[in-house]
Amino acid sequence: IIVATKKNNIVGWISFNNEAHEVYLDCLCVDPDHWKEGIAKKLIFAIFEHLPHTEKISLITRKINAVAPSFYEHLGFKKTDFMIPEYSAQDYQGYEWAQKTHQ
Repeated sequence: IIVATKKNNIVGWISFNNEAHEVYLDCLCVDPDHWKEGIAKKLIFAIFEHLPHTEKISLITRKINAVAPSFYEHLGFKKTDFMIPEYSAQDYQGYEWAQKTHQ
């Protein structure tokens, strides 16, 4: 977990799992009072500070979520067929950000 704070208050956090050089983003949360301040982007890319050998970040979003896809695509994530077995590709969309495509 990586936590973002402002004036000693938690304003966001990100949880993830890593295996080898790949990270799966579990959850990203930012206090709505602090949206559009770049906190989510900083949290995502802080993964590289904590795990500098990371080559890929993967995640899934619900297809009915109108905000998340455009946010992740704005950061350079690409739609992929990445999926977690417990989730249905009918309801969820996979995204990945690969280091080699952003060098």
